[in-house]
Amino acid sequence: MVKKPGLYTVASGERWGNVIESAGGILPEADIKSINLAELAQDGQQLYVPKVGEPPPIAAPDNESGTSLDDSSTSGATASDSAPSVSGTSPVTNTVINVNLASAQELEALPGVGPALSQRIVEFREQNGPFASMAELDAVSGIGPALVKKFEGLVGF
Repeated sequence: MVKKPGLYTVASGERWGNVIESAGGILPEADIKSINLAELAQDGQQLYVPKVGEPPPIAAPDNESGTSLDDSSTSGATASDSAPSVSGTSPVTNTVINVNLASAQELEALPGVGPALSQRIVEFREQNGPFASMAELDAVSGIGPALVKKFEGLVGF
C-alpha cells in the first residue's frame, strides 16, 4: 500500500522508511504499524505493506533481484535472493519468522528452539547460505522432521 509500488534499487544500509519515501509514501489505508521502518533493506528483499486489519502474508519464493515494494494482497514480502522476507518487513512479523534474517534471539520464539539450537541455525545459515525450504532446516543439527513440522506456518524464507 504505497503510492508507487515497484522495484527499487537501494544503497547499502538504507532503511525501509527511506525506500517507502522513494515509493511516494504510504497510502492512507496502509497499516504502517505492521512494518519496521528502521529495518535495513537488503538486495532481493520484498516489503509488503498490508491494509489496516489485513492478516500478514505468508512468505513465497521470489527469484527476482532488487528490492521490491508490493501492494497486491496475494504477495508476501521476501528476503535474500532465494526467498522473500516474510511479510517482508522484518525477520519477525507477527508469528512468522524469516529464518534467513532472524537473530538467534528471535529464532527462540519458534517452538522447541532454545539458545543453543537458535545459535546452530544462525551458524548453519552463515556457513551454508540462506535456507530456501523447510527441508533445508532439517540439515541443522538438532532439527528433525518432527520439529520441522512444528515450524509450518511459523517460518518464512
